Amino acid sequence: MRKFIDILAGNFGLKLFSLITAIVLWFIVMNLTNPTTEKSISVSLEIVGEDKVTENNLVLLNREKLKSTSVNLLIGGSASGLVQLQKSGKLRAYIDLTPIDILHSLDLGQEQPVRVKYDLDGVQGFKVLSINPEITNIVLDKYVSQTLPVTVKKIGTDEPGYITSEPVASPSEVTVKGPLSIVSTVKEIHAQVDVTDAIESFSDVSSKLTVLSLENKDITSKVDIDSQDVLISVEVGKYAKIPFVPPTITGEAAKGFRITEIEIWPQYVEVEGNSADIKALKQVTLNPVDVTGITANKVQSFDMNEYLVGTNLKLKEGADAVAYLTVHVEQLIKKRIPINSSQIEIRGLAEGTDVSVDPEELFVEVTGLSKDIQAFEKTDLLVYIDVKDIESGIHVLPVRIDLPEGLTQTSLPEVTALITLKSDVPEASAQPEDTTPIETTDD
Repeated sequence: MRKFIDILAGNFGLKLFSLITAIVLWFIVMNLTNPTTEKSISVSLEIVGEDKVTENNLVLLNREKLKSTSVNLLIGGSASGLVQLQKSGKLRAYIDLTPIDILHSLDLGQEQPVRVKYDLDGVQGFKVLSINPEITNIVLDKYVSQTLPVTVKKIGTDEPGYITSEPVASPSEVTVKGPLSIVSTVKEIHAQVDVTDAIESFSDVSSKLTVLSLENKDITSKVDIDSQDVLISVEVGKYAKIPFVPPTITGEAAKGFRITEIEIWPQYVEVEGNSADIKALKQVTLNPVDVTGITANKVQSFDMNEYLVGTNLKLKEGADAVAYLTVHVEQLIKKRIPINSSQIEIRGLAEGTDVSVDPEELFVEVTGLSKDIQAFEKTDLLVYIDVKDIESGIHVLPVRIDLPEGLTQTSLPEVTALITLKSDVPEASAQPEDTTPIETTDD
């Protein structure tokens, strides 16, 4: 043992120098064959602590954007080691949501900065020189739910003579979950069913649900719904338009008034049911309407359901349940129309007679509706006296006027007429022949 120690202690300085030289040569060789360098390595950004967000009924709005973010890490180390490190998958970049004060955050719906971290997973011999990006933003929002009815729209048109009911969806309502900023914009949960060629009732037809926003955009992929589709049922029946028989009008309008029009709206009742019952109801006769003494328009309503009692039919969905009859009435007016005796036409004049009328201005009183009188005044008046079978002499005769339907003459002015036979008029005497002698003179 002593001998071994003496051997080590002998020439100790030389031996120490040799050891240091060997180490230096080793470093030189290693740097020549595997030098130290820098390398930029890109890794996907990971999210840590997302479960805390969920536990507090929050949602990370930009999760997909964060998951697709690439983080570039500039790392120093040996060239061969960096290659192995990149292949190993031990290098990672992440953001940690755990320390964020989620419960007291006043920035819901707003971007909040979070520092990006890295982890070499226990690997030694490398140094991270820089990280890009160093900070990224997260956007948190409340996670809420809302239950809405399912709205089913019919597409296509009913077959002629058939009527389809409003679709019934099962389930009739659906719960939508997601960020408050998105759920608050939901307008309706939409489904649709095609009724083209439908002549029989059908049920349990599957339809995919679509979540529509207030702007009618499809936001289904942005929310969670507890049912992806619904089952739809539709009843199909026959329908027809049954015409009305106008009601009997009893009584008359008050004196000085006239019924001008009788209007029914609608002019038919729309019913649905089986074919035999529809064929049996050819028309609907409305109850009589009394207009005795009316001085203004009268409106009478008719409940269509009462007229379908005992027919096994019902009103078509969406059809008018009430029909209305309007009796239009207008007040009559009187108008004095001036005429001149020169306008008077002589009717019934016998051959061989003459009639002369005293020239004077007369007035004829006409009664009727204002519009009819105004139109009549624009026409050529046909005023006449009738002298048929009246003997020669001076007579006072009534003046009449030809009136259109709707107008009546309520006064009979009179004129004095002289009727004479043409033979009673003396003929002009012949001019006597001039027998005065022609006076002559001598030169």
